[in-house]
Amino acid sequence: MELMAGQENYVTQTKENGCTFELDYSKVYWNSRLGTEHERIVKGIESTEVVFDVFAGIGPFAIPAAKKGATVFANDLNPHSYEALVNNSKLNKCKNNINCFNLDGREFVKTIIKCELTKLFIKTHTIGDTERNFKVTIIMNLPALAYTFLDAFRSLLEEDAVSVSAGSMPLVHCYCFTDIESAVKDCDGDTVLEVKRRTRGVIGGLNDDDITVRLVRNVAPQKDMVCVSFRLTPDILLNRQDQIDGSLRSENGEPAQKIARLETSTSL
Repeated sequence: MELMAGQENYVTQTKENGCTFELDYSKVYWNSRLGTEHERIVKGIESTEVVFDVFAGIGPFAIPAAKKGATVFANDLNPHSYEALVNNSKLNKCKNNINCFNLDGREFVKTIIKCELTKLFIKTHTIGDTERNFKVTIIMNLPALAYTFLDAFRSLLEEDAVSVSAGSMPLVHCYCFTDIESAVKDCDGDTVLEVKRRTRGVIGGLNDDDITVRLVRNVAPQKDMVCVSFRLTPDILLNRQDQIDGSLRSENGEPAQKIARLETSTSL
């Protein structure tokens, strides 16, 4: 960013989905074109829900979810984004519903999400099956890299420590970019199928039918940003390696394709 004229002050405020966001344009990322996508995800979140935002930025998902009453755990590696996230939770009077962290995404999954999911599953097991109605949403909002973090969920929980019910599996929304070159090479040009296979190749424990891929927006010729949604399974979360390894193979028994080439791009 280069200052052409005027005062060198990049701090501003913007409003989106009933929330006020304060940010420094020179230090954090913001894209107002994604307001509809932010709103769509937040509308699906209930006030009693637990939300984990792995790459939260300044809070376009986390802040409105917390304002709805959801219990939010929001993380970002950029210290400036983290500071803005904390500040925005105060501006929007929802700081009691949101816990903010400044960690690497993988560390956030392996520590914070692991701890909180363990407590949720232990609690529901203790009070009985009739109360296993909690909902968990995990948002991974870093389109260029987010899918490469999915393997952090494999064997995340200890089977002896929790009782996992398939009816309470966390819902994951992972954003990524389509890869037309890999799609043409390996999937007859089907970018949706390529995204599904790429996802399965990282996390395992899923079939193509378990994954939905929805177009968010076109970002360049032959390049789309999509939202990949699926539910984590007991085989993924617990140490059931034989089940996971079996799902990492393609229909003909050969290993699934390797992780696709990473593209250099800005995050959501």
